[in-house]
Amino acid sequence: MPNQQNTFQSPLELGGEAASAAAAALAALASGAVLRAQEVVALADQSGEVEIPVTSSCIASLRYRLISGNLDVTFTDGAVYPYHRVSMFNFLRWLNASSRGSFFNSEVRGRWT
Repeated sequence: MPNQQNTFQSPLELGGEAASAAAAALAALASGAVLRAQEVVALADQSGEVEIPVTSSCIASLRYRLISGNLDVTFTDGAVYPYHRVSMFNFLRWLNASSRGSFFNSEVRGRWT
């Protein structure tokens, strides 16, 4: 059986234009721009995970696994809550919400598992 290795490389590992594009996408998100699925995929590391720091009074970061749809939410107090089988659509809704904390309280808390 042939050796099947994951040949995916993250933009930061590729360097140059890819790293610049990844940095630009994160900067755009921080300034309020909307990220699309292809931009999230481009930010993923070798294992297909993307961790995005969030500007919020209660949420520090969102770590999304592209293949499984698992999402880890890290709160500003350091607590990490896992959510399973989150669709890319719902991840993007949360990521692009005007307030990630309000989105958590109205859409996620008590509803997602």
